[in-house]
Amino acid sequence: MKEDYKNIENPFSSSRVDTPFQQHFDLEEIYQDEFEILISMIETIKNDPNRQSKTVSIIANAGSGKTHLIMRLANKVLGINRLFFIRQPNNAHTVLYHIYSRMLESFVQLIPNSPYSQLEYLLAKSFSQIIIEVIDKKYKKSKTDETILEILREDHLNIYKKFGKDGSTLKQTNWKLIEKETIRWWSEHYTFGGLSTDIIRGLIKFCSYSDKSRRDIVQRWLSGNELLEDEANRVALPNWDNELNKEDFALEAMSTFGKLSIVDEPLIIVFDQLEGLKNNQSLLSAFGEAYKEIVTHVPNSMIILNLFPSRYNYFIEFFDASISDRFSQTIKLNNPKSSELKSILTSLCKSKEIDIDDIFKEKDFEDILKLNSIRKVINRAFDYYNLRVFDHKLPQYIDTFEDTIEHRISMIEETLRELQLKLDIKVNMLDDISYKIDIEGYFKTLSRQLEDDYTKPMIISDSEDKGKLQFITEALIGLKDIELCFTSLKINLPENIEIKIGEKDYIIGFLYSNGNSFVSKIKNFNTVVKNNPNKEFILFRDYRESAITGKKSKEEIALLEGTCNSQFIIMDREDKIIYDIIYQFISDISNKETDIKLKDGFEYISKEYNEHWLVRLLGD
Repeated sequence: MKEDYKNIENPFSSSRVDTPFQQHFDLEEIYQDEFEILISMIETIKNDPNRQSKTVSIIANAGSGKTHLIMRLANKVLGINRLFFIRQPNNAHTVLYHIYSRMLESFVQLIPNSPYSQLEYLLAKSFSQIIIEVIDKKYKKSKTDETILEILREDHLNIYKKFGKDGSTLKQTNWKLIEKETIRWWSEHYTFGGLSTDIIRGLIKFCSYSDKSRRDIVQRWLSGNELLEDEANRVALPNWDNELNKEDFALEAMSTFGKLSIVDEPLIIVFDQLEGLKNNQSLLSAFGEAYKEIVTHVPNSMIILNLFPSRYNYFIEFFDASISDRFSQTIKLNNPKSSELKSILTSLCKSKEIDIDDIFKEKDFEDILKLNSIRKVINRAFDYYNLRVFDHKLPQYIDTFEDTIEHRISMIEETLRELQLKLDIKVNMLDDISYKIDIEGYFKTLSRQLEDDYTKPMIISDSEDKGKLQFITEALIGLKDIELCFTSLKINLPENIEIKIGEKDYIIGFLYSNGNSFVSKIKNFNTVVKNNPNKEFILFRDYRESAITGKKSKEEIALLEGTCNSQFIIMDREDKIIYDIIYQFISDISNKETDIKLKDGFEYISKEYNEHWLVRLLGD
């Protein structure tokens, strides 16, 4: 019988849900009551005449299925509601913009069984409803009015399909009418002028274009980034001022989406993988303030925090009541019973047409089912499957000691981290109990995932990449001879961080803007380079950003490259993926997504990616 299964993929090979937009096996009897609570909360918001946002914290240990539950929610409601998945921010100065950027990235996810994205659905339904409402109120309707009403009442998606061919006079006339009436409606219900009105105009432009290249330009405009002059002219949108405050812009944009959703359905905003916030008080404080702003200013939304119990308790103690009261409503996910865990394993086997009793012995089940999370049970079943089918050696696993030695060490580490934060001292963390882990397999899987993500539409942010470097560096203090320097330079510079490695002093910058903003920032950077000949400077630009074509920009790049202590580097695909692998590995440790120790993982990184700029820098 064993031979029959050797050509079948291990049914327990996937135990981790990274985003709610993935598709994984889901046994609905697990946490069904908690799922129904979330559904009822959405209905409560929808039926509230004031459409006030509501918040809830989902509390569960690592691997217990928090993100999996959100995946189930997404599968259930994406045909109606818009869902956004927000990972931990890493830059205390740009938390709101980070959240908004992740919302834009979630917007491009396709609705199941549809060629349209979340953004296209929201805008089609919202604008259609607004136009229907406006035209219905007219005392005398024109023939065009009647035609538009008929088209939109038939199907809100007709806003893309039946408003005329590209470039036709009919399409231009229809969309001018939509813009005029929508702006009028917006000014009557909210305000006229300002950022929100500009954002509405940009969204209408997005809907009116079928050409993907124009839509891509509008999406970058919606991210608050300055466009090249010819790009702005191509989509007929005013360019953003390079002094635009992106935090204010992000909050206004999120508020605009919330208000648009009132004529559609409630939004669902999910915050996940927040565990690393506890080790950075300034970032945690900034997150709390941003969270409060969103709850206050973004209506018609259900806002979910996914947290470990210890993190939830820490957040409640850390924040004042104006913030902590907003996420005090909780849903606790208790560990499933052994019978439920066995049902998960049985169903996973059935999905591959495997009889689980042909594979496992009774003593196998005893060892597998005594673990304390869904993920750990599936991972251990993976090991036993390989043992029974392929005669692989069973890896050592000591999770049975979790309530004794390992748990105590974990609690000691937690206490030491708190002391480090409160007393502003460096504490070397104790080495946790280790057992054999497939480090190479972990990094290969992570690499494949990030290679796939690289091709997906995303908001590329220099502040985000600066935050990643700070996050990586802070994690490696104690493992490497590294020191972070926080200087206050009151000039318009690229996002940057100063790192001392041994006797050397590096300033690493990231500059992804265009036009006048690019010129002014790199010019100031060159001034700093000139005035600090004893420091090493590196300025990065992501390959996916617009190519630098302006004469002044090229002159400043040449000046930077001609200085002996500075470099200008285009971060290409391979560079960026490895950079994100290092960041995600450390983030996974914070969020208990992997049991690989920092030291062991970084030893692998140092060997596997020894030519990468960051590995070489840290190896100096």
